[in-house]
Amino acid sequence: MKKFRQWLIGKEFTWITDCSGLTKFFEGEYDITHTLQQWKLELLASVFTIVHRPAKMLTECDLLSRYEGILSTWRNTEEAHTDNPIIAVAWKLREDKAPPWPRQHLLPPVKGDRITTQTELAQICDTARATWIIGRSLDTIADSFKLLGGTIMLTASTSKEEYWQLQHEIPNIETFAKRLVNNTAQPPVEWLIVTNMEKYNSTTSEALRTIIRKATTQGATQCILMWTGKPPGKIIDKWEQYIKRPETEPTYKPRHAQPEAAQHKQT
Repeated sequence: MKKFRQWLIGKEFTWITDCSGLTKFFEGEYDITHTLQQWKLELLASVFTIVHRPAKMLTECDLLSRYEGILSTWRNTEEAHTDNPIIAVAWKLREDKAPPWPRQHLLPPVKGDRITTQTELAQICDTARATWIIGRSLDTIADSFKLLGGTIMLTASTSKEEYWQLQHEIPNIETFAKRLVNNTAQPPVEWLIVTNMEKYNSTTSEALRTIIRKATTQGATQCILMWTGKPPGKIIDKWEQYIKRPETEPTYKPRHAQPEAAQHKQT
């Protein structure tokens, strides 16, 4: 009753059963325990009529009750297609099918025309493009991206497993900009999405400018900046200038970096 409750609420139905004790349960006069009373109140929440029929008249219902058990046994049975040798070989090939090639978020260091170093993994990653998402609305954007037919894959290598595992590691904006400056092996970015633009004040706007310039330099086709509410027109014009100037080199420097003069003095 609980399983089909959402379809039975507010509807009058007939309960056909071969259990004669169910009729006595509702119509009999006996001392009812608190457990039986709880069951009775649960059942009386629905509007139904009980009709008793012998078991020999309910063979179809009895078969349906065992249907799931039959399917479970059938699914667990090993495939043995040995009558036809061609079919047997086909089933064997399907069982020995190799897992799909893993994908990584960085391009392998392949230079020149040395085709021998270009593995299948390298060829796959050569055509891969990235989507950078800056902000706190990752789940909302990821769901919308999937509805549009796109995929967002964040992966990282591991030494414990044979294949690459998913890892949702989302750095803050300064850490992300630092990685762009220090790491030249980045996948080509196609889309840049920045949410909650009003949260990036003067202390973090320099890091955001670095990310935008890096994306436009790599040929990003879309740079989407989103504000909560309506921002002033001057602010929009300022960020448009950064998007339209991809030739400007990133000037962001990570925090706690020593000045050049101090470094020269130490050497």
